[in-house]
Amino acid sequence: MTIAGIHIETAGTGDPVLLIHGLALDGRMWDDQFPVFAATHRVIRFDLPGSGRSAVPTGPWSLAATARDVLEACGVARAHVVGLSLGGQAATDLALACPHMVRSLVLIDAAVGGHRFTGEWRMRMKQTIEAAARDGTPLANERWLADPIFAPAMRSPALAHRLRAMLLDYSGAQWKHPGWMAPVAPPTIDRLGEIVAPTLVIVGALDLPDFQVIADTLATGIPGARKVVLADTGHMANMESPQAVNRLMREFWQSVP
Repeated sequence: MTIAGIHIETAGTGDPVLLIHGLALDGRMWDDQFPVFAATHRVIRFDLPGSGRSAVPTGPWSLAATARDVLEACGVARAHVVGLSLGGQAATDLALACPHMVRSLVLIDAAVGGHRFTGEWRMRMKQTIEAAARDGTPLANERWLADPIFAPAMRSPALAHRLRAMLLDYSGAQWKHPGWMAPVAPPTIDRLGEIVAPTLVIVGALDLPDFQVIADTLATGIPGARKVVLADTGHMANMESPQAVNRLMREFWQSVP
């Protein structure tokens, strides 16, 4: 279904689970989780504005408000919230903006609002944005697919095919209008101690240094958070090591009051 331009999919019954994807990807990145957890939970995945089958935004938009609106559209008052990369940033933003809606957090190779990325990362992002303006969105998407962030996943031809399919469909909204994602003030990174939801932090051992630092920041900053490092796994942990991630998530949810 599509509500206010946001494409949403739901499956299963039981405790609700909300899955939030990463930058320039879409809900298909959860194909190894969506049907599995639908056997025991009500699973919700959606495409962020400008991604997948969701409409391209026409002005500033909020990660937290988008996630909140999806839950409300599905009639869900409280959910286990799972986010990867940018989706992890959305999850922590939601946990602060609407704590009553977040039963637990699973943050996978997550970003977090207010993190100061390394100069190398900022330069690569700048080059992708410049490529979109100069060469068009398809070539910018190809450039992003070749970024080191995807290198471990791209070792698998099957994962490379899945990632390419998502990137080919990306509208380039973030490349064209990087300032449209509304910032949170004060930044989430300075308010992690206010998060009350039980939290599991998962990071691939092969992920980039920025995300290793963020994982440590989340694990130490969120009260009671637990961190797990997955060996031989990069940034796309849920796709690269789906069985391990699914097991960790299920065991974690069973421990949540």
